[in-house]
Amino acid sequence: MWEEKKNFLSGRTEPPRIIGIDPGSQHSGIAYIVGKSLYPFSPKDFKVIDVFALSSKAKVPLNKRVYLFHTAVYELLLEFKPNLCALETCFLGKNPQSALKLGMVRGAIISAIYRLNIPLYELSPTKIKKIVTGNGHAKKDEVALALKRLLNFDSTGVSYDASDALAIALSCGLEVGSGEQLFN
Repeated sequence: MWEEKKNFLSGRTEPPRIIGIDPGSQHSGIAYIVGKSLYPFSPKDFKVIDVFALSSKAKVPLNKRVYLFHTAVYELLLEFKPNLCALETCFLGKNPQSALKLGMVRGAIISAIYRLNIPLYELSPTKIKKIVTGNGHAKKDEVALALKRLLNFDSTGVSYDASDALAIALSCGLEVGSGEQLFN
């Protein structure tokens, strides 16, 4: 599998089509961007295609939510046909139950990605914020403001989950453009 991923970077024949995912147990942000060139190096080298959040009510049993997120992401991947996926790594808060729920949703999303043999990148929240804002400890509104400046993306009416997914996709695209080895 590593050879396939390594060859994607060196023998690329089409611009990157990246889905960024900000996983959550009730709301998961999704963003789809496309490189305007074979090797995009700047935020202006990307076009934002779609940004939104998948949501499920808290009263839906967790196991069903996991299934619903898996199914929705799988169908989106079939529709958008990305050649790269980017996922935020786990953020461990103080609540172990929340971490377990997030881990279940992440597993469902990762399974959907690998069912289609799409290369997966995982980036830490700190790295994403550093790439997008220059500050690894930036707040969510600072990330949204930076995306507006970098991509001319108006985040009015867009949830933080969705704008975070856009930051994840853009960070992945910029790292791939620089030749960074991000594959997991």
